[in-house]
Amino acid sequence: MTKHEPLFLAIDEFIESKSIAFKSLNPAQDKAHSFQLLGRKLQEDYPNYPYTATLAGLCLDIIKAQIRHYPQNVFYDMDFMVHECVRMSLQQENGHAFLLMLSERLQALMATFGKETKISFQYVHDFSYGFDWAKWVGKSPEHRKNIGAFDPLFLDYLQGRGKEMLALIEVNDEKYAPLKSGEKYRNPFSFARTPAEETTLMRSLFAQNLIPLPLWDWDGVAVWDKDYQAERKIIAERLQK
Repeated sequence: MTKHEPLFLAIDEFIESKSIAFKSLNPAQDKAHSFQLLGRKLQEDYPNYPYTATLAGLCLDIIKAQIRHYPQNVFYDMDFMVHECVRMSLQQENGHAFLLMLSERLQALMATFGKETKISFQYVHDFSYGFDWAKWVGKSPEHRKNIGAFDPLFLDYLQGRGKEMLALIEVNDEKYAPLKSGEKYRNPFSFARTPAEETTLMRSLFAQNLIPLPLWDWDGVAVWDKDYQAERKIIAERLQK
């Protein structure tokens, strides 16, 4: 066992204690890769990585935030996101401080859109698997195509969008009105998103190569230039006929 492996093992033990399925969107694997495995991958690819303890802290913070704010979330792949955090930290003058800042922003973002605010989205999938990011890049690709899905610039945009949505809810906006009595989660889409329907839809999108961020793949490549929103709507409506 490597020096830092217990830090990643502790994350797996925390997940185990919460009795969640911890599914992967990749049908080739039953569960999302363990953090112990991701820690080993980090050691293999970056044997001298200087921020391992800070990175492990970020991973634990993000998992805790997902479980707290999205208790019905289905898919939990983290490989690509962790690798992105590693790459970004190595580009900074102070990678330790960068990872601490990134953790705070990611936790704040999940809180803003989760069940403890009036937005109350049911899943983190739209953010974590890159649908929000691809839509944002597509609006100004010449300026945004080199900005990653976990870059602070994009996170800041989403946080600002969250504040705008909360303001719209307060004034009973036509699209973002307060939830009706008995509603636990907000669904701004034209198709249903129960856990079973969300699972079927996401699996179908995976099968047709319509997931912007391959979170299950440590060495995956993000792809923004497809009309994911339109394709998802078409597939969802076909599945739910």
